[in-house]
Amino acid sequence: MVEKGSALLTMERTAFDSNGKAVEWGHHCYRPDLYSFEITLVEK
Repeated sequence: MVEKGSALLTMERTAFDSNGKAVEWGHHCYRPDLYSFEITLVEK
């Protein structure tokens, strides 16, 4: 259980197919004591 007012990690994500069409969208909240993010950016 996370207490009200606690810090959270948040992420919005859109996945695209090989033609550039959006195929999935999500808004996620994570407990920072249980998760970390590693992100790789690629040039389009």
